[in-house]
Amino acid sequence: MKPFFLIIFLALMLSLCNCNPPPGAELRYPLWIINNESDNRIFTISFNYPDTLLPHDSKELVSGRLPLGERISYDIGEPWNKRLAKTQGGKVSVFILDLDTFNRYSRETMRVENKILKRYDLNAQDLEDINYTIIYP
Repeated sequence: MKPFFLIIFLALMLSLCNCNPPPGAELRYPLWIINNESDNRIFTISFNYPDTLLPHDSKELVSGRLPLGERISYDIGEPWNKRLAKTQGGKVSVFILDLDTFNRYSRETMRVENKILKRYDLNAQDLEDINYTIIYP
């Protein structure tokens, strides 16, 4: 009889443990970027793929500093696969730039002269494969 009550007790406990977040909880879907090269780096994210050039319109730019050795996150309010499904090419472009270059040159000059240190074009599967973490370089 004890095993029966134990099974009922465990089933009841498991049904009470809800894996869903509490109502009103903010869900985060971060893309992590780790900079292992220089303290003078920034990142810019664009959802304009297949246009893989640095966006010309500053309203399309999302930028942040990349301190040396730190892990920085860029969060969106929905799963990456859903966000990327809304884009024309299904990819996000992540640009790594030199901060001095970013401050010194216009976006047009940076586009024409390709003053980008590194560009990553990632789809949802790519992001999953790298565990949503870009390690630069």
